[in-house]
Amino acid sequence: GSVNVGALLAYLGVAYIAQYGIPALGGLSWSFFVAYTIPAVAMGLALLTFIIGTPRYRIIPAQGSVLATTLKVAWEAGITNRKAPHEVEHWLDRAKLENGGSFEPHDVDPVKYITRLMVFMLPFVGFWASYSSMSTTFQLQACQMNLDAGGFDVPVAALNVADTIAILIFIPIFETYLFPYLERKGYPLSTLQKVGLGLIVSAMAVTVAGLLEIYRRDHAPDAKNYLDGGDKDITPCRDSYDYNPFKFQKYEAGDEDVEPAYCHKKSGCDDRYGPDQYLNLTCIHCDDIPQIADISVFWQIPQFTLIGISEILGAVGGLEFFYSQAPNAMRSVAAALNLLTTAFGSWIIIPLVYIVNANPNDPWVGNDANSSHLDYYFFLLAGIVVLCWLLLCWLARDFVYKTPQDEEEIEPERLSSAWEAIPATSVDNKPPPKNLSDSLSP
Repeated sequence: GSVNVGALLAYLGVAYIAQYGIPALGGLSWSFFVAYTIPAVAMGLALLTFIIGTPRYRIIPAQGSVLATTLKVAWEAGITNRKAPHEVEHWLDRAKLENGGSFEPHDVDPVKYITRLMVFMLPFVGFWASYSSMSTTFQLQACQMNLDAGGFDVPVAALNVADTIAILIFIPIFETYLFPYLERKGYPLSTLQKVGLGLIVSAMAVTVAGLLEIYRRDHAPDAKNYLDGGDKDITPCRDSYDYNPFKFQKYEAGDEDVEPAYCHKKSGCDDRYGPDQYLNLTCIHCDDIPQIADISVFWQIPQFTLIGISEILGAVGGLEFFYSQAPNAMRSVAAALNLLTTAFGSWIIIPLVYIVNANPNDPWVGNDANSSHLDYYFFLLAGIVVLCWLLLCWLARDFVYKTPQDEEEIEPERLSSAWEAIPATSVDNKPPPKNLSDSLSP
């Protein structure tokens, strides 16, 4: 909840300051500095609060490294002890003492559970690739839509608020009414079923974005350059300076320090005039200025809302799946794997954009959405998410959920002596907690 409240404030306040600035604080020239100062101060206060509150908590010293043990088990089973004396049920069993390895069964068996979760990382990569559209292509689309809200211009990033509001509204509805209702009717949703629904809703979100892009581009004005008056309807995400041939004249003559980014001198043309020997305009080419379509940016609300719903089902369901299906001692590793899918999903967008922009004369994700094919890109993302959903269905067909009895079989020694390794007193000289929840109590 606090994460989404923070996001709500950021998208409504910080985003507006970054895009439009505050006249009394330097205007547009200092807009990003002022905007980023706000979260910087907030983080400073959060850190100070954390430091002040730290003495009120019991601190249990860490005992070893689960990650280091996991890597050592995998290395020994896969590299140093590949030739076990006899056949093993699982390749990681080669690291056990009984098979010539150097690890106890309670060290190896939890790692085996983690490996069966790792294959489920693949479907989540597609989900997070689609989710990343909120901060990339959704905003590129918004840049060339009408930002007017009754005489007030909203910042391009403001529609992310719809995602945040959707989460704040639908989480209590789902948890309090929908999921319990389905359970009472005999249709309880497993975590993987929730993730599957999240993938479907995510595919719907980018499909809606693609349909909106078709409609937006059909209503976009004709291309115009600076001399045609194109700067009057320029997208707020671009600076008319970069398309201004007169500024390029001055830059080329040495009277301006900054080169207009989208202007260049025509090859073989060097006609000049006047005492300053400015380059003739006929020798300068400037790209057409990206124009705003007269379609309200609020038409993006459905796609952001669907992303929010998919986040409730897919992201929360994924976190629950990785956490609940990992052995107790390996839950930090499982949570890290879940977060790793977020990184992979965001990263995979980079080569994907390079691929769809392989033809520089016909890009899908370009500087000007009116001459690009953002709709193709959104539909491609939808297809990728659907493929990930099919993969999830295939992986989940034989998956057996872990039970408390499984936990006892995986780590019998660890469960019986979980607190034995903790010193008689913690670092603040208070007795050790009887259970984990007590460790969070002042």
